[in-house]
Amino acid sequence: MRAGAGKLFVGEGGVLLAQFSARLEGETTVEAILVYITAGSAEEAERIATTLLEQRLVACVNTVHGVESRYWWHGALERAEESLLLAKTVRDCWPRLLAAVREIHSYEVFDAVAIPILEGEPAYLEWIRESTAREAVC
Repeated sequence: MRAGAGKLFVGEGGVLLAQFSARLEGETTVEAILVYITAGSAEEAERIATTLLEQRLVACVNTVHGVESRYWWHGALERAEESLLLAKTVRDCWPRLLAAVREIHSYEVFDAVAIPILEGEPAYLEWIRESTAREAVC
């Protein structure tokens, strides 16, 4: 497998995004992304993961509880225990995934970022594509 060409573009809300195409053997293009999301509690993380999976917006979600986050909020340094979700999907699902998270997330400003998967085990990348495209939801 080799990484394809990348490009930069302006996404929703004026956010600068990078898009890369990971190519599988046989030249099949899979624009796989890893979506990093934090949630305020284990229960909220479960609701987000279940929603994304049930809507077929992601192929898989890993959840890590007890993550310590430190950040600036309204001029003060804050600390919180959060849950981290690592969701695997394809680039085409990003707009609907972000909208779904926005509907149920408790934070005023929440952490949800898409990270391009430049390389990966070819069968796994194909599984991500098949799992999210099966019902053509994205």
